[in-house]
Amino acid sequence: KLAKRYGKSSTDACPVCKKATDSQTHILGGCTHGELRKMYTARHHDAGAVIRDALLRHGKLGTLIQSDVAAFWRPTPQDSASSSPSTSQPTTPKTSIRSHSGGRTSQSDSEASPGTEHNTPQLPLKQPQLIPKELIGGDAIEKRPDLIFADRFETEPTYVAPTAVHLVEIKYGPDTRLEEKLVEAAGTLQSFSELIRSHNPACKITQQVILLGVGGRIPHTLPAELRGLGIPSSETRRVCNTLNRQAVKWLQRIVRLRRTLEPAIIE
Repeated sequence: KLAKRYGKSSTDACPVCKKATDSQTHILGGCTHGELRKMYTARHHDAGAVIRDALLRHGKLGTLIQSDVAAFWRPTPQDSASSSPSTSQPTTPKTSIRSHSGGRTSQSDSEASPGTEHNTPQLPLKQPQLIPKELIGGDAIEKRPDLIFADRFETEPTYVAPTAVHLVEIKYGPDTRLEEKLVEAAGTLQSFSELIRSHNPACKITQQVILLGVGGRIPHTLPAELRGLGIPSSETRRVCNTLNRQAVKWLQRIVRLRRTLEPAIIE
């Protein structure tokens, strides 16, 4: 867009995808170029892992039925005692963490991080990525929540239906127009809630849309929402600060990649 304004280009179309008007919003979340799409997805997974892990460790519903974000991080002997932003150990221990396949997380499933206390719950080694048919009474639809938590859920040897389910959808958007993403995200959660309710009519379903700005904006309502889900204030601050730093870091990475993909402008 600026190239056209200053006479360096005859068009204001994105020089990378050539399919839309170029803008800051387009660069940070709207370009269809394959490499940039990968960046957007990785940014989403990065934030999703922070939120998922905090809810698993501290949230009121400790069974993870489905997760459509990054895989769980596991320390190696070469890692230092300090953990990555999305894997800090919790300050308030819970009694257990379960996956929908059932059973408490054991030491064989999850190695303890350096300095972790014995009564601190460990995240499961693998995350369930497929939505069980038992939850919605059939195959999963294309639009699904990023995270599905429940108070209980078993498929074997017999079906144990959840009595409470919490759905989480995470959306990045322009910092100044972030709320524009709310309608789409809320629609996804509402449609999925109706599917669950049709097969589990007694289940209490709650929904949460987490909006994050591509420039680092964290809505002022997010800390209170996380505390309402059982995450303590100290952990809520850590999560929000981490999400802010992540967004800024991904902004820098995306802009650098965009610059490498742009054709050179001849003086």
